[in-house]
Amino acid sequence: MSYNEEDIEIICVDSSCSRVPSGSRVVLNGPMLNLKECDVVCMTALQAIYPYIISARFRVPPERFGFTDGRFVLQCPDRSCPAIFEIRRLKED
Repeated sequence: MSYNEEDIEIICVDSSCSRVPSGSRVVLNGPMLNLKECDVVCMTALQAIYPYIISARFRVPPERFGFTDGRFVLQCPDRSCPAIFEIRRLKED
């Protein structure tokens, strides 16, 4: 599939959540969910990390928020079953 400059991939890189297993993927085409390419979508996690999704879409560097390795890596706020997500742009400059 061809992606444009605002398309984002959110990967669950580690999870203790039974609903969002490690490796799960969410794809956004601009502000829209690409349901054909999404595995599962957790609204709790998505709303918590959405400010960073917007930042990635509009090329704000992760370092501006204190991330030190050039990546947006965030945890879902549900502490009973934590899941960690990485936000990536699908098309780099």
